[in-house]
Amino acid sequence: MTPQSGNPHQRPRILLLSTAYLPMIGGSELAIHHIARRLPQYDFDLVTGRFGRGPSVETMGRVRVFRTGGLWTLRAFIFPKLLLPLAIAYRAWRLASVNEYQLVHVYQASQAAAAGFLFKLLRPRLPLLLTLQEGKNLESKSPFVRFLRGLLVRRADRLTAISTYLADYSHRVAPDTHVDIIPNGVDLELPPRPVRNPDPTIITVSRLVPKNNVESILRAFPLVREQIRNARLVIVGDGPLRDHLERLSWELGIREATHFTGLVSHEELPSWYSMADVFVRPSLSEGLGSAFLEAMAARVPIVGSTAGGIVDFLFDGVTGLVCDPRDPPTIAHAIVRTLTDRNLRQALTSNAYILIRERYTWDVVANQMASVYEQMR
Repeated sequence: MTPQSGNPHQRPRILLLSTAYLPMIGGSELAIHHIARRLPQYDFDLVTGRFGRGPSVETMGRVRVFRTGGLWTLRAFIFPKLLLPLAIAYRAWRLASVNEYQLVHVYQASQAAAAGFLFKLLRPRLPLLLTLQEGKNLESKSPFVRFLRGLLVRRADRLTAISTYLADYSHRVAPDTHVDIIPNGVDLELPPRPVRNPDPTIITVSRLVPKNNVESILRAFPLVREQIRNARLVIVGDGPLRDHLERLSWELGIREATHFTGLVSHEELPSWYSMADVFVRPSLSEGLGSAFLEAMAARVPIVGSTAGGIVDFLFDGVTGLVCDPRDPPTIAHAIVRTLTDRNLRQALTSNAYILIRERYTWDVVANQMASVYEQMR
């Protein structure tokens, strides 16, 4: 490995730590990819877990990716979650011994943050930035998990959070640490809208896990069809609850009007949004809710709960409609209002798109992160 320190013409280099990276898709993975490509004034090295048989070192866009740990970090070893932070921290330490980094940027207070904690013990003078991306209800975790997460958060020199919800959490855990709210972004360069299906189409884009509460959408759908007989429901995504949800759709008598797409690539998502008339996700917890932002960017009206970071962009009657996530009749009512009131639908989509353009594009997000980087150097 060639040392890259001491060259006055070298761009500042930032060391990134993330539990996973592309081709795995999540909020952190997309944020790293989109921010790095928009900050040509920096070079980026990323240390992450190796969850497949691909190369251990590769360049992806503007990021040099170093994958570590091997397959044993995923399934084959009995304690993968304990060993992955050690593997990431060791690889980061080796890189830091031959490269001059301006700072270490860790994504999520999870295994990567544990690696950052260990790395900070070895290189205490290198500034550590931690981005909070978590979508789960942080207060519902066990006392031991909350203690460990708090330890990781307090170890950072500076924090960013993708929503007010996560910023408030960080203020409670680390009141003396500066926090910047920098959301995840969306891409406004969408493909042309396809010819719509004449049937009103409801869409949700979601991992099929309890927190996303897709079951409540299914229970609301028969009530929607009582008023809009030709309504269709498209469920984009996969997860451990899929079999249960498919059985439930049969039990509720809506299976023929419900389409489960399974896993869809991120590149295909804009086409699915574009065919929809309303997006709905009655989340029980949410760090931010990037799927909502993607729907808003595609000019699809949204229906959602007020869980977690959703309140940063979902303003009832202005940018979308709010529902009670545990009450299917209120979900159905919001969906029917959106589908039947053309003036309301136009107002919601117009207001939502303006908000996205002003606050949630990747260009805006990258500029905000660049400002934090400059202040920490």
